[in-house]
Amino acid sequence: MANESQVIAKIAKQAARNAIMDTFRLGNPIMILEDGYIVKKYPDGRTETVKKIEKMPVISGKRIYHL
Repeated sequence: MANESQVIAKIAKQAARNAIMDTFRLGNPIMILEDGYIVKKYPDGRTETVKKIEKMPVISGKRIYHL
């Protein structure tokens, strides 16, 4: 049986997928972080680079560090 953290992670992942699909269904883009850039992704697959992130956060365990 999965522990509580695994169950919560699974529910959160599915909620994120549902939100993305709902947004695309409405014809709106989503914003994602990809290779150090903020990217706008459209329902038709197009992408648009919005901004380069100069200081990427580093996640280690439960702490987030900004370099």
